[in-house]
Amino acid sequence: MDKAQASEIEDHLLYVAFTLEEAIAAVSHLPSADQEMLTAPLHKLLDSLHSDVFRLVYEQHPSSEDWPGERLTIVCDLRWKEVTLPDSISAADLDAVILSKLKPRSLKVAKVITDVGKVFEERGLPIDLDVIGARIRWLDDVDRIESFGDVRKWRHSEIALKA
Repeated sequence: MDKAQASEIEDHLLYVAFTLEEAIAAVSHLPSADQEMLTAPLHKLLDSLHSDVFRLVYEQHPSSEDWPGERLTIVCDLRWKEVTLPDSISAADLDAVILSKLKPRSLKVAKVITDVGKVFEERGLPIDLDVIGARIRWLDDVDRIESFGDVRKWRHSEIALKA
């Protein structure tokens, strides 16, 4: 397999990995009995894709820039419409803190979420990190911030102020 073939295969494998992650996220919204039935086989497929197939491609072409190394797992699939904020925190307050932590250059989503959580903790208003992640996802969905990658994958995506 030459480098061009490896690149084409890699593109397809990344698409399959993304699709499996989406299926796992969709299953997480099913009743628990259905979740239990479907989650294990989907994770098995994804684990095999990463540990076996990707590894074989990258062993032949280690210079590839897109090696995912570890699985790029979704950290939080919570949607904003599923969130109930504490009475002491408004969506506008949350937006203001999130936007105050962003820069014109991109930052890891995980760092922004942690920094925002610290601000609220210092104010004596602890907030679940998943709620901050859901709001960042919503800000991305309504095009108020720039995103690079899937913002549900906190360690593997970045966000910035709109240019």
